[in-house]
Amino acid sequence: MRGKNTRATRPRVVPNRDRAPITTDSVQTSDPAPTVPQSTWSPLMIEDPASPSDEDEPEGLLRLLRTPFDVFACPFADEIDSSSKEMLFEFYAIIKEAMYPVEWCVRFDASKTPWFHWLLVDPAYLHSVLFTVAMLHDWLLGSKRSKKTNYHICKSLNYLNENIASKEMAIADSTVATIVTMSMVAEMFGDHAASAAHVAGLRQIVKLRGGIESFRHNLQLFAKICRVDIGWSLITGERPEYFSDNLSYEPAFASTLGPSPGGVTPSQGPSPIRNFVESLDLRLGYIFQDLQDFSAMVKILFRKQKIDPIKFQQLMTSIQYRLLYLELDNNTVAEALRLAMLGFIATLYLHILGARLRFVWLSNRLRETLQAVDLSRAETPSSRLLLAWILVIGSTAVFDDNDDVWLLPKLASLRNPLGTTWPKAKENLAKVLWIDNIHDAKGVNVFEKLVLHVAQIPSANEGAESEDVDVLFELSDQSYQVLHRMTAEKERVST
Repeated sequence: MRGKNTRATRPRVVPNRDRAPITTDSVQTSDPAPTVPQSTWSPLMIEDPASPSDEDEPEGLLRLLRTPFDVFACPFADEIDSSSKEMLFEFYAIIKEAMYPVEWCVRFDASKTPWFHWLLVDPAYLHSVLFTVAMLHDWLLGSKRSKKTNYHICKSLNYLNENIASKEMAIADSTVATIVTMSMVAEMFGDHAASAAHVAGLRQIVKLRGGIESFRHNLQLFAKICRVDIGWSLITGERPEYFSDNLSYEPAFASTLGPSPGGVTPSQGPSPIRNFVESLDLRLGYIFQDLQDFSAMVKILFRKQKIDPIKFQQLMTSIQYRLLYLELDNNTVAEALRLAMLGFIATLYLHILGARLRFVWLSNRLRETLQAVDLSRAETPSSRLLLAWILVIGSTAVFDDNDDVWLLPKLASLRNPLGTTWPKAKENLAKVLWIDNIHDAKGVNVFEKLVLHVAQIPSANEGAESEDVDVLFELSDQSYQVLHRMTAEKERVST
């Protein structure tokens, strides 16, 4: 009978890193890609049919990323069973795309290759991915944390502690990726105590590495560190850790992506909405302009080609940090717009398979701000439409159904500038910020609740209530048509 400590163990692969001095150049941040036969790699998503092929692109323009076709043949950093290997394939083939809807519009990034390589060399990162998938399984089943989930959590934490105790691995990219993964999972499931510990540890390692700029060699890791920093601010209301010095509020869209990214010019130029936002605060107007141009570009490029991921990350990071650092002087409408734009951006990122995250501070702050807004002082069509958009985005991206009790009456008072039918409402919402493939389904749901609410309001004019109910029936048909078009469009793009 074999004792528990007599089993042969696989030697851990530790990258050769020079400890001192700690600079970007002296830290070997990412090992070479794993030597896996090319035949074992296959595109996860097919090339965009409308996109021209480019021989300079690795494997053409891939939809998202490449994933190992035969995970059972890969020498992972720790011994795992066949069900765990299936979980890894599920993570790369299904879950990552479902969690990042905006990546429909981002073309394949070769810098993602190290993320799979770390599964082969760092058992802490390997088990962090496995417990992510296991926790999602538990969540979908509505069950408490399973033994498999607890097993991978314990393994990941044990290996992470070993990494942190090692001079070679304490500040390695894979260690940072492990902490980022743990932090984002804790954020997803509302474990704020765990999030606080992971955020503190991550910030300490970033300082040891010489600051956030030392991670620009891997833009995906760089972006996810920023994502953790931003997420923590949205949960707690604390100021972000990075980019506080010399932050410019000038428009960044054209300077980052170029005047015509992807061959299109999405800028809408001056408009009543933009003019009104700039009248609130010019800095807020510049950020709004960038986000509006980005939304317009996404709608154009979605059917044609993908966005350069490096430039995309630069723009999104710039927009979010400017919004978080922006301080507005007792202007409730401007503050509500700032917060709503943060909520809008949250819809583009991490989801739990379609379920939005709960950012406690953002929810509370936007609720307090909107309840303090005096709608009667919004006299222009632009100001009333903007407030209607803020309420709709708040409902779809930030609040829950319990907020309907105060939100729907406010939205009902803005029904005329919003529009009395869904097609008209969507047209007006698009004048502010709207991405059809991401916002239509939940937008329809909010509008249906609005029509039901209005139909229940006693009317001074006889017959007005029945007219509202007729609009509701009209909406139901429109809702099905919208969802049918969205499904057909997705199927067309995927084929």
